[in-house]
Amino acid sequence: MKKINLVLVLLSVGLSFISCSDYDDTLLKSELEKLKSESDELSRENDSLKHKDDCIIKSFYFTAVNNSSILNQNVYGIINDSIINVRIPNICLDKQLIPTIEFFNDNSFIESPSDSYNFNSPVIITTSNGLGKKRNYIINVSSYTGLPMIFLYTKGGAPVDSKDNYVRGALSIYPNICLTKSFAEAHDSISIKGRGNSTWGMPKKPYQVKFDSKKELLGMPKDKTWVLLANYTDKSFIRWETACDFSRISCLDWTPRTRFVELFMNDVYRGNYVLCEKIKISDDRVDVGDNGYILEVDQLSRLDVGDVYFQTDRILCNIKDPELDFDSDSFNWIKDYVTASERALYSENFLDEEKGYKNYIDINSFVDWYLINEIAKNNDAVFFSSCYMNIKRGGKLKMGPIWDFDIAFGNCNYNDNWKEEGFYIKSASWISRMFEDPEFVKLVKLRYEFFYSMRDEILQKISENACMLKYSAVENDNIWHTLYTGTWPNYSIMGSYENEVTNMKSWLIKRMDWLKKAIDEL
Repeated sequence: MKKINLVLVLLSVGLSFISCSDYDDTLLKSELEKLKSESDELSRENDSLKHKDDCIIKSFYFTAVNNSSILNQNVYGIINDSIINVRIPNICLDKQLIPTIEFFNDNSFIESPSDSYNFNSPVIITTSNGLGKKRNYIINVSSYTGLPMIFLYTKGGAPVDSKDNYVRGALSIYPNICLTKSFAEAHDSISIKGRGNSTWGMPKKPYQVKFDSKKELLGMPKDKTWVLLANYTDKSFIRWETACDFSRISCLDWTPRTRFVELFMNDVYRGNYVLCEKIKISDDRVDVGDNGYILEVDQLSRLDVGDVYFQTDRILCNIKDPELDFDSDSFNWIKDYVTASERALYSENFLDEEKGYKNYIDINSFVDWYLINEIAKNNDAVFFSSCYMNIKRGGKLKMGPIWDFDIAFGNCNYNDNWKEEGFYIKSASWISRMFEDPEFVKLVKLRYEFFYSMRDEILQKISENACMLKYSAVENDNIWHTLYTGTWPNYSIMGSYENEVTNMKSWLIKRMDWLKKAIDEL
């Protein structure tokens, strides 16, 4: 009855002020705020009466005052029936914390209380009202971001400062949201080195990890070699993952599997990384069998010591897998095949059914690889670097897998690649020639319609990934300070993580709309 009367008073007060021709807006707001306060107090009283005989927790939190070694702000838990979830927004391994607990019923208490609890694993507490009423609560204090954590340890704390020389060490993965040692996937006997081209010169380094024997990591198939991508220039952290999402719905044979993780090096937090399968020949990766090859279109200036490569009239191909010697039978075979493919493509009769390029090249893989990179306006994909091909003897030369999208999706301040408009990959060597083939153009139009139809699904995945990464983005920025500063080759500074994601999504929408019209007109 009291609640009904309060509503009537509120309505009456509001109408009385509205009926006055010269009402005081300030007075109205003051009265409404007063009534709201009274209503909130009444609600609290009703909750207390509702739970007067129970032992239900009203609020659960950690104060910065009581936990100053870990927290610099109060952290509140979310209570869902008998489960309480708390996210610690700081990097910490030690979760010995002192909670503050409030009850609806002042007579309620914790049975067998402790001054502090070890929340490295879920904690169960029992509440009681002293009259026989009891409740059990499960308290989960999650890791700072909710992402799996990888701990890399080098022998003697040695730095990883080379792309050529491995450093021995150990690796542990904590896939669970709670830092529970019993849930750790511990792997000894690893080697680690740097990787990448321009990315290796950036403050946040990418790495390659190699186990002595094949290991399954975070649900991905067993293998010895894995990479950790830093995504230093991509402040959204999701450009590579978005490209992979496009690739997973394409006709390309294989797309690297990925997992977002937090990386520690010798117990020092290094930020958000992507644990990713390395491009290599394997049944679970690029399956070209024992007589197949993986090639990378690259530049002479970017080759590493020991790389085995060959050059055609128009491109340089670095043989990435398997390891070959110059002038070996296998080396000469793949060199001759790629050279013959290129000559057929650029011959006068390149459309001939018997002598044309389609006798050498899998056109469907080239179409989908082209479209994924064109949609992203991937700066390096004009047959400059990180453009992979694969072939199994007895088959045709295929494009793929995709790789390296950190300066794509508008994240590049040169070559006009910050603009949503304009073709870019279409001018690449080989690709430009294929656009002179009406069948290739027809397939490009058909396949683009498919990719365009999947745009909303891709955008939804971007949103889901961004939601998953929002805490990690903050922690990463606390280390690297990139969100509000310019890093090469950013076109603009968006500021917050949310702005970075919004900008990328907006760019992708405009890009795909422009391409739809432009491709239709080909």
